[in-house]
Amino acid sequence: MTSEPHNQRLIRIYSLPRSGHNAFACWMAAGMKEKPVHLSFVRDYADPLKAFSRPHPREHFAPLPARHAVCQRHLQATSREVMMQSMDQILLSPLTPELQKANRDAVGGAARTTEIIFLRDPYNAFASLFWWGMTHDAWYKRDWRFLQNVWREHAEEMAGLTHYLGDPIFVNYNVWHRAESYRKCMADRLGIENNIAAKERVPSHAGGSSWDQRKYDKRASAMQTDTRWRKVKEFGFYRGLVKGPKIASLARKLFPREPEVLLAADEFEGKQ
Repeated sequence: MTSEPHNQRLIRIYSLPRSGHNAFACWMAAGMKEKPVHLSFVRDYADPLKAFSRPHPREHFAPLPARHAVCQRHLQATSREVMMQSMDQILLSPLTPELQKANRDAVGGAARTTEIIFLRDPYNAFASLFWWGMTHDAWYKRDWRFLQNVWREHAEEMAGLTHYLGDPIFVNYNVWHRAESYRKCMADRLGIENNIAAKERVPSHAGGSSWDQRKYDKRASAMQTDTRWRKVKEFGFYRGLVKGPKIASLARKLFPREPEVLLAADEFEGKQ
């Protein structure tokens, strides 16, 4: 006899670091009837319980034991309505159906799975990632080529050029951040309430914004997230991250109504 799955719904969110996915996860959780379990910064796709962080603010998520080994046993032994996994450094191309099943099995199975690609435009995403690294003495420790490939694979999946995840839900961060109508539509599609107050919070997890930390908490929509690229465009290292026609082509296709993105695409399309 087949045992019941531990998760009625498993939600996997794929993104790039410093792209606003923590804020998105909090907004989603605030719109759910029951607090979900959230595994943040999952590093091992096949074994998500091996290494993850506990999210903040905790009022949106179910509490988890502080000790990692105890937490692992707790999650393996209990059932829940929703588990969310946030993965900000995962390539899509290796995710075979067998590996996706291994991920589900590792957390006790799931009655249904929702895959979400949460994509920010490349120019502002890499500006925030670069600035965070610069201000935290960590930029040289990152595998930047790998992160470029992560963004490209996520963008190609959103553009319909690949189909690694089957039928995922695509969330455009730029539009989600600024447009209430978009958030309402996305909430309907995700089957949650559109919690306006939660959208305006800046989570303390990972230090908040790369630029403003938590200065804009409770008024997050006022953050100028579309012009971050202008602040670092003269750094040669940053230009190397975002230059080239392929990035520009994907940016124009996926963010066609974002003036700052189109300006940046013109700026860096052939810049060396």
